[in-house]
Amino acid sequence: MTDNQLESVVDELALLRSLRRAGDEPQLTRVIGDLAQADQLFARGLLRVLVENAPRGREVVDRIDVSHDVRCEIERRLFAVDELKGRIELVIGNAQLKLFVEVKLQSDYRLNQLTDYLEAIEPDMGEYLISVTRNISRFRDPPSDAVGWLGSMRWGRLAPALRDLPSPGALRDQWNLLLQVLERDGDVGSITITPDQITAFEQSNAAYSRLSDFLEQIGASALQRLRAELSGGNPADRAVATFKSKRRAKPQTAKRARTDVDEDRPEVIWDDDGGLYLAFNIPASGTERLWIGFYVDDDEKSFFYIAATGTEDPTPEQEAHWRSATKHLHALFPERRVFSNEGDDLYVQIDYPLSQFAKAIDAPEALAAQIDEDLPRLVRTGAFLAVPRSQP
Repeated sequence: MTDNQLESVVDELALLRSLRRAGDEPQLTRVIGDLAQADQLFARGLLRVLVENAPRGREVVDRIDVSHDVRCEIERRLFAVDELKGRIELVIGNAQLKLFVEVKLQSDYRLNQLTDYLEAIEPDMGEYLISVTRNISRFRDPPSDAVGWLGSMRWGRLAPALRDLPSPGALRDQWNLLLQVLERDGDVGSITITPDQITAFEQSNAAYSRLSDFLEQIGASALQRLRAELSGGNPADRAVATFKSKRRAKPQTAKRARTDVDEDRPEVIWDDDGGLYLAFNIPASGTERLWIGFYVDDDEKSFFYIAATGTEDPTPEQEAHWRSATKHLHALFPERRVFSNEGDDLYVQIDYPLSQFAKAIDAPEALAAQIDEDLPRLVRTGAFLAVPRSQP
């Protein structure tokens, strides 16, 4: 690519980025829907890509019929027995197969959102539900075998298959530039860790952005898992735990320009000691007692959990309870190195070599799976059970 060509691409990206609002799901839905309505090659290609990449897509791949036009509808309201169940972003297909597509970038599903949608579609008539998301939201997906549910896909894994969908020419060029903008804005989400990024973690902004992105992707899922374990199976119990939430600025069009807390998005904290992590309050009204993230210590690069008492001045009863819990923790994690301190601050740390996640095809999924395995064991130690302070 010549210097002039490079400058042209940079200019085009700058224009698209200035026109596009990062994280804006309705805007992205409108772009995809408009392209599908304008270009049959795009619509047919999009339908095939979605089906072929859906976890249960092979069950309906024979229904794809491109001999008839593929139509796309934007933001259809869904009803079941005359009750409004919500508004789905895209409906794409024809008489043989119709996909109802939920589009998510930074936000999570509302409670029972996809289950409501399944009540409103008719699989017997060739109607099926899928979702395309940036982040992992394991607890709010329908059961994998739910009738009409083809599964959830993530933008990071779908993006390569979306390239070059429209007809050759200016439209295809613009679409591929938009995909580049989505990736640069962080809306696609990253799914791999390279060895070079791990090595550069201490000083590289690129590595910081990538690992921070991973923590954002797994944050909601980790919180839901933690809530489920602490509450005895109910991930919607908000009182038992929360994470430190990212602050967001109100748009300039709002009557009052102020900063609000976005409770659905975790804040990724970067400390001076080379740590990058999510902080969880247990209970939600209490103090920080659990940290999950990455750190670099000399030549060690690790994925870690740290659990603490939540008080700077533990009573003898609290200290005895904590030491009992940490003994249990050592027994539950025999395959891991478990570091316990013996000083005034009572905490325990569990480390995994970060290099093991570099081998994963989908690093956020591998991290989320590790959390799914470890958090139940961590909660079972009793480390987060409240121990009352002695009365004076």
